[in-house]
Amino acid sequence: MGAWDALVGALLAVLGSFVFLQARAFPTLSGGYPGPGLFPQILGGVLVVAGLSLVASGLRRGLTRRPLVTAGAREWARAGAVVLAVVLYLGAVRTLGFVLVTALLLTGLTLALGVRLRWSLLFAAGFTALLYLLFGRILHVPLPRGPLGGLW
Repeated sequence: MGAWDALVGALLAVLGSFVFLQARAFPTLSGGYPGPGLFPQILGGVLVVAGLSLVASGLRRGLTRRPLVTAGAREWARAGAVVLAVVLYLGAVRTLGFVLVTALLLTGLTLALGVRLRWSLLFAAGFTALLYLLFGRILHVPLPRGPLGGLW
């Protein structure tokens, strides 16, 4: 796995550098307060450090080639379900609303990954409510309302 670690680490370091440099161009606030670029800069720095750590780890192990993933048909189907769900989510969230589509996505994904129906519904309802409260109410991020928007 050394070669894969080194490759993924290098990609993470490049991505982190890009994020860090782009965030430096964000506006600053007066009075010495951190601006909107602080969090992306921290995230970019963490990605660079993690990426370089992976590169070093991969080089220490040696650049041997082994398969990155050894998965059967079931695992590939589950991975495809996750990708398809995200694509469908992006297409439906503006029309149907954040709460409804997020709850459906989480329920469907947990069911596809083998969780029982009751736990899937509980998890989806709880996590959707948590996300809505955090982003919609506390952070005041405008979330798509959809046809059920007036209920909450």
